[in-house]
Parts: sequence; structure tokens; C-alpha cells
Amino acid sequence: METEKIFKTKSGFCHVLPAKIVLTRDGIVGNLSEIVVGNNIKRIQMTYSILAVFLVYFAYKTYLTGGVIELILSFGLASYLVSGVINSQTLSATPVIDRDKIKLVQFKKRNQWNNPFPL
Repeated sequence: METEKIFKTKSGFCHVLPAKIVLTRDGIVGNLSEIVVGNNIKRIQMTYSILAVFLVYFAYKTYLTGGVIELILSFGLASYLVSGVINSQTLSATPVIDRDKIKLVQFKKRNQWNNPFPL
């Protein structure tokens, strides 16, 4: 009999088994992420990239007309989206992870300073 440890995640539960880790989606957030993302994070990255290109174009048009506040806001948001896409290159939306694929596991305790959006 396998020993299983379960803990809650943002969109469901994580089942830690001796041979693999299984992420299950539960509730409204899990069902929505199943529809929107599925098992591939590339769709979200592509959406953010297209939105960032649109914002850079809007910032350029605003620069030509002389709107400083709109320029700063749209370029700042585009930069934020691009940095999110770059930082999420190593992330995965795969629900089953084999133990031999895991290189390192780190537990980071969440506090109010390193998580701007608490659960």
C-alpha cells in the first residue's frame, strides 16, 4: 500500500506518492484553470506576449502624441508581462510529475512580504 501525503494548493490538491506527484484541480478555480490552461502553459505565455506587443505599440503611439502618463503605464505593464513570460519558461502545467524528473524540491514559507496576493 502506497503512503500518500496530500496538501492543498491554490487550485486544488497535491498528492505526493512514492513514485510520482499528482496535482488535481478542485472547485471553481481548478475547473477554470482546466478550461483556460489545460496541461500546457504555452497558451498563457502566448496570450501575455500578444498583450505585451499591443501595449508596446500603444506606448509608441502615445509617445508620438506626447502622452507621458499613458506611455509610462503601458510600457510598464508590457515590461511586467514580458518578465512574467521569461520567468515562467521553466514552469509546467503537467498534472503528473514522475520522481525521476524532479531535480530539486524547496519549501518556501509564504509571508506577507513575498506574496502580494495572499490566499
